[in-house]
Amino acid sequence: MGLGFTWNSENLDKDKTAARMAWTFSSKMILEENYNIIILDEITYTFHYGWLNVEEVINILKKRRKDLHVVITGRNCPKVLMDYADLVSVIEAQKHPYQNGIPAQKGIDF
Repeated sequence: MGLGFTWNSENLDKDKTAARMAWTFSSKMILEENYNIIILDEITYTFHYGWLNVEEVINILKKRRKDLHVVITGRNCPKVLMDYADLVSVIEAQKHPYQNGIPAQKGIDF
């Protein structure tokens, strides 16, 4: 739902608007009863850039069905969100093709 990599952006205002629209859509999905799992991939960047308020997201998460699993990914996750979470994992690359000069691959890295 995003517009791509923010570090390549030509219009951060457009990116911010897209992030807000994606959150509006996602928050409706969280409150519906149609899903068992929802993945908010890289949403933590929106907190880092100040595009979304982490408390707003937590408030929606508190209203979800207890059997709905929400997976949140991304770096620099706010402590308040980690404190709220049931499970927090850190994934660290031990070996990655990029280290050997192979650029990010569509469908694998993005």
